[in-house]
Order: sequence, then structure tokens, then C-alpha cells
Amino acid sequence: MTMLFTLAEVHVVAIKCVQPSLKREGFSEVPDVTWEDIGGLDNFVDIISLAADLSFYVVFQKLKETFPRGFLLFGPPGCGKTLIAKAVANEAGASFVYHKLDALRSEEYGWVVHRVIKQLDGAEQRQGVYVISAANRPDLLDNALLRPRRFEKRYYVPLPSPDERGLILKAHARKMPVDASVDLLATAKSEACEHFSGADLDVLMRLANDIAYKEMKALKGIGADATQWTICAGHFEKG
Repeated sequence: MTMLFTLAEVHVVAIKCVQPSLKREGFSEVPDVTWEDIGGLDNFVDIISLAADLSFYVVFQKLKETFPRGFLLFGPPGCGKTLIAKAVANEAGASFVYHKLDALRSEEYGWVVHRVIKQLDGAEQRQGVYVISAANRPDLLDNALLRPRRFEKRYYVPLPSPDERGLILKAHARKMPVDASVDLLATAKSEACEHFSGADLDVLMRLANDIAYKEMKALKGIGADATQWTICAGHFEKG
């Protein structure tokens, strides 16, 4: 079985290749996050292409030596780095595990660097393990991790543009009772959403949904025949 690991945020962990007892070791099934769940993918064309290539190697149960051992995602917090890693795993049909340690500096966590490098460099130990790292501050990572054939590929994940914010809101709205009259693109381009990350937009959608739900419950409490709720433009403004 092919494994896929992610190193989350500004944190790095020692990688282990574990075949049995996946549940005990923290593995999940193939993530259900798809590219459609992310939205605003114009900046990630290269990553999507790499994920497609990875799925090809997964079919053959082997990551060839010519294939990268992993790559680094970096950018501001909340921009969807972990979601991207899960979408890559979904595309490849690979199981996924999330690990997190304190910020890595070589003089403090040299043993972690050593174990990560050992796994990155040891093809016989990797046995189908593919590594995705995600960092808010890549400048804090040990330079040894960024050398060729380790995390040589690096992708910047920026804050979404106004148009991309709209696409991200639309992605979140697919599973929410948003009224057809709501212009999500206009909402995303509003001054209130300026500089919002994907995580911020997710919070906005959930807050609007909570407000709509509470309004429905209040109406039901005074005897109104209310069993459903709909998210309207005003709920986004209140959120």
C-alpha cells in the first residue's frame, strides 16, 4: 500500500514507513478532499499535474528513483496547504497521515532533521512513501531539507485573489443551503473580505450558516412553521 505523509505548517516530523497497523499509526483512508473542494486553483496547475503523475506511480506500487521524493508548500497560514496535500492524496488514491512538531531549527531538533533526511534519501526504506511538507516560514527549515532530491520542488501558496475568493466561497457553498439570490462573487470581492485566506472564508460560510440556523430556530420557537433554513446575503453581513 502506498503511503502519503504531510509535514504540517512550520513543523517537521520524522517520517516512518509503516505497512501494518495503519489505524494505530495514525493513517486514515484515502482523503475525501478533491480539487473541487478547494476552489481558486489557477495557482496550482503544476501541483495538479504532479498529483496526476503520482497517481500513475501509485498504480504500479512503486515510486521510481527518477520521481521526486516530495515537495514543499509554503505561504501564509490558512491558505489551504493541508487541503492541497489531501487533494494530492485523493488524486493518487493514497492513504494520508498528518504529523506536527514544534518549529524546526537544526541546532534544536537535529535528530528530527537526521531522521527525515534518512527517509528521504533511503529508497529502500521509503517503499512508496511520498512526502509533502507545508510551512508558513520555510526560512526556518534546515537547509539540508531543501537540497536537490529532497524538497527540491517548492510551491508558493498565496492569499487568494478577489476572484479566487469567490471560487472558494462557491466551493464551500456546494454543501450549504445558500439562497440562489446570493452573489458569492460579489461577497468575496467586498472590502470586508479583503485579505481573507481560504480558512477565513470557511469560517465566514460557517458563521453565516449558524446565523441562518439560529434565526430558523427562533421563528420555530414562536410558532412559525420553520423546518429549513436558507443562508441569505444578510447572514454573510452579520457574520
